[in-house]
Parts: sequence; C-alpha cells; structure tokens
Amino acid sequence: MLWRKASCFPSRHCKFTELLVIREHERIGHCGVSATLTQLRKNYWIPKGRQLVKTIIRTCLIFKKYNAKPADQLSGQLPRDRITQSPPFQIVGIYFTGAILVKDNQETHKSYVSLFTCAVTRAVHLELVSDMSTKCFLLALRRFLARRGNCKVIYSDNARTFKAAEKELAYFANILKDSEFQNFVADKGIHWKFIVERAPWWGGFYERLVKTIKDPLRKILGKALLMFEELSTILSEVEVIVNHRPLRYTWKTIQESRNHSHRPTSSS
Repeated sequence: MLWRKASCFPSRHCKFTELLVIREHERIGHCGVSATLTQLRKNYWIPKGRQLVKTIIRTCLIFKKYNAKPADQLSGQLPRDRITQSPPFQIVGIYFTGAILVKDNQETHKSYVSLFTCAVTRAVHLELVSDMSTKCFLLALRRFLARRGNCKVIYSDNARTFKAAEKELAYFANILKDSEFQNFVADKGIHWKFIVERAPWWGGFYERLVKTIKDPLRKILGKALLMFEELSTILSEVEVIVNHRPLRYTWKTIQESRNHSHRPTSSS
C-alpha cells in the first residue's frame, strides 16, 4: 500500500535527496526522525530512509540546540575528612529539620529533629528537641556524645546561611554564638567548622540525609499527632531503619555475599 502512494524513488546518495530531507524537516518545525520520515513517505520512498534522515538531522543546528542533552556536571574531589578512614562519628555534620508538631494534653507545640551524621560512614543519629534554645541543643549534643563517643570535628552551616533559611533554623545561629555553647565545645576538644558562605553544597553530605529520614517518617506518621515521647521513640526506630540501608546493589544470585549495612558503635 505504501509503495503505491510513493510517486518518486530518489537515491539516498544524491544531493537532491539530502535537500529534500532538509526541506521536509524544516517544513514540519524541525521535528524528530520519525516525523520527518513520515512526511517524506507521503510522496517519496528513500531506501534506508530512517538511517539517512537520522544522519542529516544531526547536522541541523536548530534541532541540536533544542534537543541537546545537558552537560554532565564535573564533581570536585571530596574533602579529606570525608575519605579518611576513622571510627564512626569522629567527623560529624549537624543539621536541623523543620518544625514537627507534638501534642501535650489539649495543646500542640513545635519540636525539632537534630540530625547528626557521620561524614565517613554516612550513619545517622537523631535527637528530638523541644525548642531551639541553647540549653536544649546542648542537652541533645551531650546525649549524642555520650552514646556515640567524643567526635573530633563537627561541620554545620554558617550563621548567614541559617539566617537566610527558615525562621526556626535562624535561631541556631544564635546558639552557635552563645558563650555557654562555645565553652562546652572547647572543653570537649571539638573543632567546629562552618561551610563556606554561599556554598550550601558543601553541606550536602548531611542535607541529603534529611530526605532519607523524612521519607520513612512521613509514611509512618501520616497525619498522626503524637506526644513528645512517642515521636522520640519513632525517631529512634527511623534511625535504625536508615542506618540499616544497604551500602551497595543487592544482587539476584544466591552466591552473593551478605549485604553490608551501617551498624555504628560508640568509639572509645
């Protein structure tokens, strides 16, 4: 049926055929290979037409401009703290999630999740705090150090980054300036490092884990409104779930080795 409709059979190796393909390609608004070939076959039958159309369309600047694939981002080298072998939670990143509502009798209050993540193993430790005061954060930090061992370096966003973020997170900038907090960090021998200003991707190793935590938390909680102690318990269970995520692809064969996951322990 298609052969009866074709009124001309040009050779695929002549200049006329090339100009014909270009004309039809431009007439239909620089569409793709299939659209151009369909338009051509209304009046012409070109041997190995799809291959020829594909070759010619590749030279069309307009088609290349609007159908080009984005360039791959060249990633820089990871900092030394991320790749140096060390016990879990020796190099730590700290971040706060947004407010989560909890109930207290007939009232609701805001609470916040303090995220501690190991820069080397990517394991997480979650602490629920009742407010963004210096006292509550120091208590959360003390609980973290008591369970995971003293850390050497802690990374966090700088003060300007927090001020530009949500209102609740802006309070964390004031905590970092508090003399009580600075004395505590100095007594523990912790080196606190701030990421470069206007370079939030420097803190990507802890910001990325916020989504990893929120996914199971959202599915577990749904629209439920829990008490502070209940939410703290749920966070402990979510912490275990996240820390047992697989570190590599899970193969289908029975001969595969046991899948490794995070099981961080406190350092001495």
